[in-house]
Amino acid sequence: MTLDALRNRAQHGGPPSKLKNVALVAPDIGFDEFISQISAAGPLRPRIGLFLSQDDVALKISRSLAGGTARLGEFNPQDEPYRSALAQQKIAVFDLTHLGGDDAHSRAFEDVTSVMGMIRQRLAQGQQLGEDASRMASR
Repeated sequence: MTLDALRNRAQHGGPPSKLKNVALVAPDIGFDEFISQISAAGPLRPRIGLFLSQDDVALKISRSLAGGTARLGEFNPQDEPYRSALAQQKIAVFDLTHLGGDDAHSRAFEDVTSVMGMIRQRLAQGQQLGEDASRMASR
């Protein structure tokens, strides 16, 4: 639904100026469909943060129901073609797989402190959450 809204707004002048960041947590969408939706959202789309876990049981069930199509929230972001496609689209990826616990899906939604810690670590390593200069140039 979020991706549809971004694509729709792109067709009607872009997202509201206050919308700077979007976090997608355990998204239940196929990878190719995600890339298509993100591309259709255009260069004015907000920055996207993708939170995923390779051991998400709910998404494994969804994959089964979707005819075996892997869900975006469960793949290994270091594997190709995912890594290159996400880098090309400037998607910030946060892999929650290593956080531990039994239920990855609940971990992604409930353990906000771990997610925020992950963001703090990225900031400490120099990743910026400010405006992306390469996208600013295309506005």
